[in-house]
Amino acid sequence: RSFGKAKLLKKTWFSLVAHIKPFYLKKMISVLFHNPQLGFATASRTILYYLTGGLCEYYIRKNQYDVVHVNGIGNSAIPLLYACARTGVPTVVTLHGLYSFSEYTKADDYSKRIEREFCRLCCENNAILCTVVSSGVKKRMLEFADCKNANNITVILNPVIINGADSRSEDLPKDKYNIVCIGNISAYKNQKMLVDAFPQINRDIIPNARIYFLGANEKNLKEYAGGISDDLIFTGSVSRERVHAFLESADLNVLASVEEGFGLSIVEGYFHGVPAVIPKGIDAFSDIYA
Repeated sequence: RSFGKAKLLKKTWFSLVAHIKPFYLKKMISVLFHNPQLGFATASRTILYYLTGGLCEYYIRKNQYDVVHVNGIGNSAIPLLYACARTGVPTVVTLHGLYSFSEYTKADDYSKRIEREFCRLCCENNAILCTVVSSGVKKRMLEFADCKNANNITVILNPVIINGADSRSEDLPKDKYNIVCIGNISAYKNQKMLVDAFPQINRDIIPNARIYFLGANEKNLKEYAGGISDDLIFTGSVSRERVHAFLESADLNVLASVEEGFGLSIVEGYFHGVPAVIPKGIDAFSDIYA
């Protein structure tokens, strides 16, 4: 199927089986043998990924691509990287963040080890081309590999899609200082810290503050916040159009994350002229404030 200039390549069980190659079977068996701790789900996915390697190689040879872009590094990417190497096609890998360095990620230990090994290899081998979404991600890669610089790692900041960012605005109360915090409720997004800090914010900094939390998984935190203030509003999951509508009316945009590969919501807020408060430690701090 084609979408404009993009074409989706078809994968069926028949085409997958028809292009199975001994090389990928050997690699698959080696991974499973040397990683007996893999759970059933991870092992099953690993088998599927390596069985797909031959089909990837077939499509690369058939369509004669000039370059292959791999979005993220992990268990699923390794067979594709093998396919690129075996066909001699240049490869660019994009890392949006480094989940293997995070205590909040749900990734298994095997996937984390793959990413860390890739980071080290990328810093040591200039032939591997890699893009990262922030200067902080590159810095962490270099520090992990004890490397001063790697010209093959390029920082390409995340773009912001502004479809729906029209002049429509959310009807927020004019007598309140309206603060938005965008992102699904989670430990690493750290919205609970903002909830706990709200009484002090309202007492000592902004007496008429109201915070809108835009994101899913809000039930437990909403119940907790209910005992603190009626000015802590949880919207649940909202469309991108409505996110832009909130930003159009907001006075301040807050990112409370413990860690963040980039922080798109802050740049989206800039599009609407909304100032931001973000932790200094996030990976994109210097990029966002440059």
